Amino acid sequence: MYHELKKTYIDKINKFRNVLAKQRFGETIIMSARYAQTHQPVEFGKHFELDYQAIKQGDSWGKVGEQAWFHIKTTIPAHWQQQAVVARIQLNSEILLFNSQGLPIFALTNASVWDKGFIKDRYIVSEQAQGGEVIEFWLDAVCIGETDIGNDSSAETLNQDLVGVFNGQVHDLKLSIWYPQVHDLLIDIEVLSNLLTNLTENSPRRNRILRGLNQAINCYAENPINANSARQILSRLINNQANQSSLTAYAVGHAHLDTGWLWPIQASIGKTARTFAYQTYLLDKYPEYVFGASQPQHFKFIQDHYPQLFNKIHQLVQQGRFELQGAMWVEADCNLISGESMIRQIMYGKNYFKREFAVEVTNLWLPDVFGYSANLPQILRKSNVNYFMTQKISWNQFNTFPHHTFIWRGIDGSEILSHFLPANTYNGKVKPEELIAGEARFSENGIADEFLYLFGIGDGGGGPSEEHLEQALRLRNTEGCPSVKLTSANEFFIQQDKYHDQLERWVGELYLELHRGTLTTQAKIKQYNRYLENYLRSLEAACSTLELNDYPHQLFQQIYPLILINQFHDIIPGSSINQVYQEAIGFYQQALDLSTHIVDLIKHKLAQNCQGKLAWFNASGFNYSHPLKLAKKFKHYSFFQDKIKLSTQELDDGVWVTLAKEIDPYSWLNLEYTIEEAKINQDLVPKTLQLIIENKLVRYEFNHYGQIISAYDKQANQEFLAQGNIFQLYIDRPFYWDAWDIDYDYQEMCIATLHAHQIDYFSGEVCHGLRLEYKIGNSTLWQEISLAHNSKQLNFNTRVNWQEQHKMLRVSFITKLINPRANFDIQYGYVERPTHRNTSWDLAQFESVAQKYVDLATADYGVALLNDCKYGHKVFDQTIDLNLLRSATKPDPLADIGEHNFNYAIYPHLGDLAHSDVYIHASQFNHQALILTDCQINLQLPFMIKQNNGISLEVVKHAEDAKSLVIRLVEYRGRTGQIELEFNQAITIAETNLIEWIDQHSVITNQLQLNFTPFEIKTFKLFV
Repeated sequence: MYHELKKTYIDKINKFRNVLAKQRFGETIIMSARYAQTHQPVEFGKHFELDYQAIKQGDSWGKVGEQAWFHIKTTIPAHWQQQAVVARIQLNSEILLFNSQGLPIFALTNASVWDKGFIKDRYIVSEQAQGGEVIEFWLDAVCIGETDIGNDSSAETLNQDLVGVFNGQVHDLKLSIWYPQVHDLLIDIEVLSNLLTNLTENSPRRNRILRGLNQAINCYAENPINANSARQILSRLINNQANQSSLTAYAVGHAHLDTGWLWPIQASIGKTARTFAYQTYLLDKYPEYVFGASQPQHFKFIQDHYPQLFNKIHQLVQQGRFELQGAMWVEADCNLISGESMIRQIMYGKNYFKREFAVEVTNLWLPDVFGYSANLPQILRKSNVNYFMTQKISWNQFNTFPHHTFIWRGIDGSEILSHFLPANTYNGKVKPEELIAGEARFSENGIADEFLYLFGIGDGGGGPSEEHLEQALRLRNTEGCPSVKLTSANEFFIQQDKYHDQLERWVGELYLELHRGTLTTQAKIKQYNRYLENYLRSLEAACSTLELNDYPHQLFQQIYPLILINQFHDIIPGSSINQVYQEAIGFYQQALDLSTHIVDLIKHKLAQNCQGKLAWFNASGFNYSHPLKLAKKFKHYSFFQDKIKLSTQELDDGVWVTLAKEIDPYSWLNLEYTIEEAKINQDLVPKTLQLIIENKLVRYEFNHYGQIISAYDKQANQEFLAQGNIFQLYIDRPFYWDAWDIDYDYQEMCIATLHAHQIDYFSGEVCHGLRLEYKIGNSTLWQEISLAHNSKQLNFNTRVNWQEQHKMLRVSFITKLINPRANFDIQYGYVERPTHRNTSWDLAQFESVAQKYVDLATADYGVALLNDCKYGHKVFDQTIDLNLLRSATKPDPLADIGEHNFNYAIYPHLGDLAHSDVYIHASQFNHQALILTDCQINLQLPFMIKQNNGISLEVVKHAEDAKSLVIRLVEYRGRTGQIELEFNQAITIAETNLIEWIDQHSVITNQLQLNFTPFEIKTFKLFV
């Protein structure tokens, strides 16, 4: 009977909470309003010029993406004197409130498909009204349509009416008496009722909370006058001190805000303003509260568009109340961007915070990124970043990651203190159930006394609500729950240093066992990124041959943020809506346009005008001997290098020219060219189709389907491929996250192995090969396969008109090599991954990221698959498999539909990877040439590489904050290495960290001899 009585008590509590929520409001009046719809954001001040019209409750005012300014003016009734007054505004939108001086002071969020708890729909106008005063609001409202990207990947297009879109409509324009004591009582009950449901059945603490809640409800008797008396009953329960062994949750207010996702990038400007404005309101109200935000790009949004709010934030940062978090410019993807992009993310991020706020941020803040490179610890430690935080690994599909606070060791041996949020969320609601679960889940709870807990509305922004803070204050020291301490993330990280010697180590990459489809989705964005990463390196190196005063430093500083913003972890992975990708391509085009100004400057400052001459820059740290690729406009031209006529040939992607001799690293090559009146067609097609492509080094044999059936290395006397260039088409309908995921069982759903329906053989002075055409459902694939006369590398120049949905196209090569491990190129290094599925950890990596190459090798021979813009790979047993295209429909129903051009190559080599030149071939396969016509350039860099043993000179550029050049060198083989640089004259050289902040080991010399440990990165300033 007593058990049934307790159930009755719980039902009574739940019903009472609903009653109490309504009784927080007293007498209510309807406010009048005017509005003016806008199609583009309109700044405060200019909004006065808009054409306003009356609007009332129930009226519609806009569709998704549209904006409007609202003007509300009303009088508080005289008899509300001494009462608290609240405005209840519900426009089915996100709203920013301004004071009369134009400072954003508050924000409302009226609708969300994610959680009703994300909604904020009231603003306290007065804590104690005088009665009869006039109140006035200016509101900037925007309809944000947040698409439900849930588990229905069968829909070929998005039905917005079904998945959740919020058009603008006036639901509430109310002014009400507000009973804060009733609201406080409701929060007390919310906290205690949530706590009791997470305590052991029949425990004394649970039973006493249950009895106390029932007593408080009876005391209240549905009369707001009794609220304080009821709270006194509950205060004794709340103030029971936590157990001595309970941990402390270091609670940090946070608003994870996606720079672009289910809303355009442009919309994030307003989202950031609404988030930051509301948090400054809470910071003023709660002196013990600390709010933190990452991503300097968001602060730049506020600086550019809301300067008064920026000034307010600046003050709070100086007071230690508004914490700057995260060293990167945006919370960037860590699989797809290059090592240099990682460094630039940190350089631009840390420099911005240091320049604008005089604050150095020493943590990397990536709660929601889809996997973490094994060389990230080195990049972080050499960029003055000491701590790393994420949460995403808790989403692992097959295996539970064993640590929460641990030491993460990278491929070079660098270590960084790391923390995974044990509550498994960065959108905490400060409820006992989350805190209790986090404490129990925390792997190091036998070592550490505290764990990090992030609370607040995230993804779409907003941050903590007032209710979150009130709950946190009640849980500062309460029996049955971890203690809650409102603090900063930096204070938490510093606390963790004391456990350093007791923590376990995790060695190598942090592989996320989910979201593997992001390695392939939205291929064009990935291609743009790869192209610009390489092209900007070429431009920087070429500009380094200029006088330092002529270096276009400011232009590069305009270009890089356009690249960095698109490296956000929902943009470059392909998991955003179509409009985001339209914006992203616009940013890339701006970057390319600015790059043309740099090229013009190089030509103006360096080049001598010479008709019939061409200057080509080798922005590679290695001698270049491959054929040069020139634009098709050079068809029917002859080329000369040092008076020697060069072999030329037209291929699908341009005119190829064989060099007479190698080009030195980071050097200009000058060629002469003349037009030929009648050039003989170099494509010599025999009467019978030839299916063998060979030269003196290697032979490749194909069947009539276009597949390799034999590959023989003449130099090594070894067959290295059993089959190759096998195109297979798979059904691709992930169970849950469409654009994000590839499910393990896709391998069982191959629906076609493609056979070429047309094959042509060609031969010429530079190379020979095959041209093939395939049909793929509604799509067509064209391929030009070529083998240069002096190389083993077989190139596959590929063009696809892709018109599929929920299909995946892959190409595979079955080698004759067996090794339980394969090597995958990552940022400034490589990692080994299994080629078997012995354990669940091995099986989970059925799709893995590689940057420029994957290599499968024995001790004395190997085969590498190179690419110029692809990332998703599978290496299983003897097969190397490359993911070429996907066709997800959610959240972008048009993802990847259209034309694609990409290249990959097979490169066989002697020795294992560490003793091969795979890295050199992969780098030069990705080389983006800088070509200037009708000119010659004879100037070179102020140094030359005299000796080199396994070191790549990756970067030559102007320093960020000094009148000097910067060079970055990397050991790329995973071995010890040496390099010697010789300078034109004696200069001052200083070693620096990756972001160029710390100069050390300064010397004056005309040569530099350096030793490297495996995968070591070194950076130097050259004061030339």
